[in-house]
Amino acid sequence: MDHRDHHRRWPLAAALLVGAACLAAAAEGRIAQVEVLGLRYTQAAMVKRELPFAPGDAWQPEWQEETRRRLMATGLFSEVRVEPPDAAGVVRVYARDRWPLWLVPTATRKDNGESYLGLVLEDYNAWGRGDALRLELRRYAGRNFSRLTREQSLSASYRMRRIGGGDWSAKLQGWKDPAGRGWSLAAERTLGPTPELGARFALGWRTQWNANGFRLLGPQLEWRDEVIDEHLDWHRGWRAWASTWWTNYGLYLSGGYARYQLLNAVGDTVAWRLEGGAIQGDRAALGSWDIGHRNGLRGYFPGEMPATSYALASLEGRFLWRGHENVQGVPFVDAALVGWQGKVRVHWGVGAGVRWTLRWLVRGTIRFDIAYGVSIRKWRAYLGTMQAF
Repeated sequence: MDHRDHHRRWPLAAALLVGAACLAAAAEGRIAQVEVLGLRYTQAAMVKRELPFAPGDAWQPEWQEETRRRLMATGLFSEVRVEPPDAAGVVRVYARDRWPLWLVPTATRKDNGESYLGLVLEDYNAWGRGDALRLELRRYAGRNFSRLTREQSLSASYRMRRIGGGDWSAKLQGWKDPAGRGWSLAAERTLGPTPELGARFALGWRTQWNANGFRLLGPQLEWRDEVIDEHLDWHRGWRAWASTWWTNYGLYLSGGYARYQLLNAVGDTVAWRLEGGAIQGDRAALGSWDIGHRNGLRGYFPGEMPATSYALASLEGRFLWRGHENVQGVPFVDAALVGWQGKVRVHWGVGAGVRWTLRWLVRGTIRFDIAYGVSIRKWRAYLGTMQAF
């Protein structure tokens, strides 16, 4: 026998063995192979890591919906479909990923005319692994954007998702601004099916230097649990969180709960949240919470609602505009019990906004809100990305 014929038979024999194995697996209802299709910016390995099944498993019909829920929860995909095993035992996962890169100019103006200009660069799917990179530069622009000065703020962060494909993630961040500078490092352990669903906890260290000369440092601990069914234009479920920072001058505590309830088959929802925080220790060093902003007590700007303790409640409806399924009208009301300088007061904010979802863009929710701060009798406008809560 010619040795060349002998070498030619090896690939043929291997192909026959693989084909026989696939047919045997299909006959038993088992998965022989998983294919991921439709990806442009994401590694296939990242998708396969989040699947509830693997080659060799007996197929379960509920895995189709579970796969969609897991991958949509990452925020990286606009569409996910799963085909059951074909005659050869091959499962095909179709995942359309979203553009992950943001380059956003920012502008801020206060009542006294102080203004700021900035630029934010964010990559929510760095290296196609789901890592997140954020860089921000902000400069003081004088009164009413009259001139740029050298007074500026810098911040940077990087989150590595699933280190080595495992259950640990890590986040490093640093910042410098006129109020001080600092850095933090945290490691997060996933206890649920993905880093975005189910329970997880994070342990880290934070150090910061305040403009008044105090240096705060100490360990941080955070716990989160989420059960969210994400559909881009709307979602339902709940999330809970709690965090603490033990410093050399005292303790920060905060936590909350939010729920998203589907009202009808169209996608209208009602959302509510309860959250609070407290600071215990040297008030001169620890400073205060600042809860007046678009993600907190709306109707107030940063600096207008300091608190050493607070309890915040929010209620808002999210109603899809018929014929424009990616646009929502959002009426809301916020109420807060605020402790400051030895007194406790109730503050309110009411308003409405528009939420526009760009399905092709990661975290592509653009929201514009107008709110009235009852305590200060002023209107405030907010424009930003992502949801308020």
